[in-house]
Amino acid sequence: MVDLLVRYLENRCTPQELQQVEKVLAGGRHEEEWKAALDLTAMDVHSDNQEPLSEEKSSSLFSKINETIDHRSPRVVSMAKRNMQRIAAASVIIIAAAGWLLLRQGNKPATETLAAISTEAKQQKNLILPDGTKIWLNSNSKLSYRSSYASKNREVYLEGEAFFDVAPNAELPFSIHSSDLTVQVLGTSFNVRSYQNDSEIDVAVATGKVAVMASGQQQVISPGNLISWHKQNGGFEKRTIAINDINAWSTGWMVFDEETLESVCHALERAYGVNIHFENPALRNKKITLKQRHEQLNNVLTVMSITSGIQYRRQGNEIWIR
Repeated sequence: MVDLLVRYLENRCTPQELQQVEKVLAGGRHEEEWKAALDLTAMDVHSDNQEPLSEEKSSSLFSKINETIDHRSPRVVSMAKRNMQRIAAASVIIIAAAGWLLLRQGNKPATETLAAISTEAKQQKNLILPDGTKIWLNSNSKLSYRSSYASKNREVYLEGEAFFDVAPNAELPFSIHSSDLTVQVLGTSFNVRSYQNDSEIDVAVATGKVAVMASGQQQVISPGNLISWHKQNGGFEKRTIAINDINAWSTGWMVFDEETLESVCHALERAYGVNIHFENPALRNKKITLKQRHEQLNNVLTVMSITSGIQYRRQGNEIWIR
């Protein structure tokens, strides 16, 4: 009986089974069987949350049917009318069940998709997000955002380096999640550099103000300032920077201001697709200041060796610093 009612609720009955259901409808309420059928149908519709109808919900359906039969119908009726009432009552069950099942399906959260844009070594990309925010993505970087972006939130996820020109929207702040750092703004332009093999995450502001949060700490930075989050000791360090240098990489320039040689070499690896090794590990922490047009790598290495006193040798894509 229950299997038959389940197939009826799911519109899977054969013509012969439909005749059987009609006899059931004409013969009586079969309240317990209907409850069991509703439970099984509900569990099948929402299999990832297998929860049968509560006793309260089941009883509510049948109380409405009882009211329809007992209070709206005469106490003495013909058999034909009684059968029609039973059919009408069962119809109430089916309609109520269908509405409840649709509600269950409607409450199931829509699956969000994730859009991702990435670059390889020696590659850069420009993109515009749905809200008009403009992004310049540096080499070996990846930017991701959900399909609900600009409608429910303005959150993006960054691995690598990007310059952002954020479209203003006071109701939906723009947030960047990168490693253990979060950057939040309303509308401004700034640069975030967060590569996995770098010892720090840098945020530099060109216009507006930016809130930077990490490990329960928060810093607000204004134009012409750069803040570094040191991954190892978990602290912030702030310094000034020329605004024109903040996104210089997106216009074909490489600018390094008192950065470690190791950090500079990581940037060269990403920009030119090479591997750089240190024959003298002590050179990793040597500070470098360099402003160089993005040109042939040998020219860049030659300028570095002259200005910083280092030496190098190269074999194809392998470079050794000494």
